[in-house]
Amino acid sequence: MQLLPSSSRSVRLWERIYSALGWAVVAIPVGVLCLIALALLTLFDGDLVSYVSVTHQAQSELFYPGAALVRNRAMGSHTDAFFGTYYPAFTSSVLRTNAPPATIREWYRMRLITDGWTDDGDATSYHRSGRRIRLFFVYNSGFYGYAFGFTDCGNHQSCDTDFPPE
Repeated sequence: MQLLPSSSRSVRLWERIYSALGWAVVAIPVGVLCLIALALLTLFDGDLVSYVSVTHQAQSELFYPGAALVRNRAMGSHTDAFFGTYYPAFTSSVLRTNAPPATIREWYRMRLITDGWTDDGDATSYHRSGRRIRLFFVYNSGFYGYAFGFTDCGNHQSCDTDFPPE
């Protein structure tokens, strides 16, 4: 058996190292991209399918004409890990307008009743099969809140449909 000169063994060693580094050049960027994708997916609160479903309903953006959107929040349906309470998906918004609250309430009442929603009696809460809309007012501030969400609890025994949660 003939031994290779040390320089030849050294070349083979470097070829193996280079080959291993070739895989690293591919594996590291792919791993980083996977971590970025995972981070983006976890930005959504709750179940991604119900998140998309609630945010793509026409009622999720039913805002008083001329009102400016200040903040929007959406959450997919989820179960509280500690107490096991199920929360259906909802979206809520804070809007700014110069219109008085009574005018805003009346606009929503007329619009929602015409579309088949039922007023819960206070002109700030409306329901329809499996859905709910709530209005929130901070008097004399020029802001109001609007929330739309699902009320279907499925087979969950403990369910909270009083969105948005405090």
